Amino acid sequence: MDLLDLYVLKKFLVPFFYSIVGFIAIWFVWDLSSNAPDFIQGHISFGMLVRFYLTQIPEVMVLSIPVAILLALLYSFTQMSRHNEIISMHCSGRSLYRIFLPFVFVGLLLVSLVTYFNYQITVQIIRPIQL
Repeated sequence: MDLLDLYVLKKFLVPFFYSIVGFIAIWFVWDLSSNAPDFIQGHISFGMLVRFYLTQIPEVMVLSIPVAILLALLYSFTQMSRHNEIISMHCSGRSLYRIFLPFVFVGLLLVSLVTYFNYQITVQIIRPIQL
């Protein structure tokens, strides 16, 4: 992995993490506002509330990672195209396949992460049914 790969990854990962954090924050505010009366009525402690929302994050990630990937790719490709960075990398002797290879590896990594989260959600749903 050389300097251009790290640069391309940085151009993608920054908007990706902003998107993921934004989606989780929006979901958290929406869910907390709709469930706050139930939490107050049930006298839920702060620690239990934190544990509840930490167990819900994988499900939100399964829904938001594909959208965050799309938004981050569109943003990073637009920014690199606007500043002629893709053309500069291509003129330096790199093929387009080699320029976009870090995106493929990150995409495969994120697909495996979503698959793992989906598996964990399924196990949590099926395990109580079997009892």
